[in-house]
Amino acid sequence: MSITRPSRSGTGPPGTRELARLVLDRTIALGAVPAPPRHEQRRAQVVRDWWTADGLPAVSVHTIGERPAGQLDPDHPLATLAAHVLREAGIPPRLTAASTDANAAYPRGIPALTLGITTGEGTHTEQEWIDADPVAAGLAALAATVARLDEQEW
Repeated sequence: MSITRPSRSGTGPPGTRELARLVLDRTIALGAVPAPPRHEQRRAQVVRDWWTADGLPAVSVHTIGERPAGQLDPDHPLATLAAHVLREAGIPPRLTAASTDANAAYPRGIPALTLGITTGEGTHTEQEWIDADPVAAGLAALAATVARLDEQEW
């Protein structure tokens, strides 16, 4: 959801200027059913009401995407190969559902996964952090996984 607050001067449509933009990244959990449109409309109205409560200019609210989380079956050969390479590198695999670019493949029946190169927590929050120390080993494991994939007959 993108939220833009206009003003009376500057760029944009005549007489408006974008003062602020807030993008809310709301990931839908694996297996969860997306909210019906009326709930999306209600969320948008809550944001508009909050924004204009102090007499601020009107706000426009637009849904800019729905990215439900996805996950490859842990027993799929692609997942088992990646997990095996990680274990060989001394990195414990962490199989989780997430909203990533791999999600574009799932609805098309294309197996896909995302390989992280380090650990961290707090994804897409102000408290997000990553461990820098494991990055080199993670990159090596990523390269080894890609090399092994190239050796496989699919």
